[in-house]
Amino acid sequence: MMNVVLDTSIYRRHSSRQSASFKAFERLAENSLIQLHVPHIIEHENFSQLHEDYISEFNSLLKAAKNLQRKTMLVDPENEIDQCIMRIPSVKDKTLRHIEEEFQEWLNRVGAKKHAIESDHALRVFESYFRGGPPFSSKKARKDIPDAFIFECIRDLHRQYNNVQVVAGDANLRKALEDQLRILTFSSLEDFVDSELCQELLKEQRIGDHFSEIKDNIALHSNLLRQIIDSQYEKCLQDEIVKDSYIPDDNNEATIQGVYEPEDLEFDFDDIRYFGEGLLGIPFSFRTEALTYYYLFKMDLYGLNDERTNNLSLSDHNKHYYEVEEHFTLVVSAILTLNIDVDKLGDVEALEEIIDYDSSEIDSITSIELEHSGGVE
Repeated sequence: MMNVVLDTSIYRRHSSRQSASFKAFERLAENSLIQLHVPHIIEHENFSQLHEDYISEFNSLLKAAKNLQRKTMLVDPENEIDQCIMRIPSVKDKTLRHIEEEFQEWLNRVGAKKHAIESDHALRVFESYFRGGPPFSSKKARKDIPDAFIFECIRDLHRQYNNVQVVAGDANLRKALEDQLRILTFSSLEDFVDSELCQELLKEQRIGDHFSEIKDNIALHSNLLRQIIDSQYEKCLQDEIVKDSYIPDDNNEATIQGVYEPEDLEFDFDDIRYFGEGLLGIPFSFRTEALTYYYLFKMDLYGLNDERTNNLSLSDHNKHYYEVEEHFTLVVSAILTLNIDVDKLGDVEALEEIIDYDSSEIDSITSIELEHSGGVE
């Protein structure tokens, strides 16, 4: 059995736990093929970040409702907006309780093992803190303290089980685990599920015997897959975030408002993934023009060249910032999923009868990159 730790960034990226890769991970855990371990720090970091996200949304909702209340006093004689405002705090409290309860239920369902902070962890953490040892990026780097406690918990798990694997978005934590403990790490859940060992665990023998034939058939029906992508890509990319140093927003981020038709659409049929229970994932990529918006500090406008500023649409956001609309060329990578009726494998000659192309859908966007004049950076 594989022993696996997911760090906070993985739970955060898959907060709904509905992606094909997370469903595959869940299936492996429920079937006792992997053992999920949850260090105390990761569990509480996850709750803390979820709380912050939800509280921010509820605060925005309350502010908007109060602004609306002031504007509609004359046309809301029954004070319905006021009643909504009064309900928001109780709905917020109920929602925060629910997300904790739901996550605990999920941990129980997949048989996760929780790990408390041990008495000797603090001593080891602060010895590393003062000398700048792993996973600290430098001496007294306070931002690395949570990762240091996670590192110590994983060190104990490694001693106990030896075959621990870690999925972590934090490159510094991964490097420390690889260099100091020789632990196998992955930067994303998709990479973990796509690993050779996971794929072998996921592929029932029925699928394994027919997998090459299935991939060949899917490649022959790429036109059907293109139709699915054409019908879904706009909705999938709406409100997605593009991050690149070329974007002069404070966080180097822009939000997608709308996109044009996909160009240079390519499928990677050699890298089809299996997520278990007849669910396949097909990697694909394409280029598209996109209209995005971001916020630009007004003084920073003068640092942009004239050619670029002439192509920007500016409007006042507040006293210090413009809201900017700008077109970018994007390179998008994603996963398309489709279902196979595994119960019919071997019973019918035509694969078209067991591959449900109508169920294909864009499961997840794996990356969005800005294409510069010299190519994607």
